[in-house]
Amino acid sequence: MITKDLQSFLDTCIAISDQPRHVFEYDGFEAASGMAEDAILHAVRALCDAGYAEYAHYNASSGDVDMGFYLLHKGLHYKQYQRLATAQRWKERLWGFLTGVAITVLAWLLTK
Repeated sequence: MITKDLQSFLDTCIAISDQPRHVFEYDGFEAASGMAEDAILHAVRALCDAGYAEYAHYNASSGDVDMGFYLLHKGLHYKQYQRLATAQRWKERLWGFLTGVAITVLAWLLTK
């Protein structure tokens, strides 16, 4: 699960561009979103760690240079992934409850 701040950040990204592999450059994103650079870097790091985004690099003579980030499919459609995760969690809870009831009934029948 991602925090409300990261959800808001993803919504801002999607509002700017909902195209897959659209590279958000840090300077341009800062101007378009009105967010501070530190907040953007923190959010991007958290999204990359969670698998919602990846860093965009270009090759320079000194090595790879981080120029921005782009959203992965999971980042573009995060609401659907959250909905699926919630449904899966409720299925697991229901299965656990029904298993507990079945074991209790079985134990009761064996003791009679």
